Amino acid sequence: MARESSARSSIKDLDVDHYTAFTNALTSILSTEKAEITYAEIIDGMPTAATWKDYSSVRHDLVQKHYELCEGSLETAKEFRANFRPDSLQFDTTVRFLTATIYLV
Repeated sequence: MARESSARSSIKDLDVDHYTAFTNALTSILSTEKAEITYAEIIDGMPTAATWKDYSSVRHDLVQKHYELCEGSLETAKEFRANFRPDSLQFDTTVRFLTATIYLV
């Protein structure tokens, strides 16, 4: 059985050292080419054939023919990153307490 206590929090609630560490880490991750391409593929609505090949062993004819991102997807991803404010993120701070039941056979 689970009990929970729910609340939302922002990184603005962190002390300055943790806030700075979090925003620096997140900004560094979002600045990578892999993150940029991944977000552009999400905006595009479909991975490129190269990404699909790297991460899936299932054949999908539509994706196999999707060699490049649709026009504007990469630019939209770059614009998002340029305007992204990490302090706009909200986190669910729900704490779940689980009780374990042990069955001895």
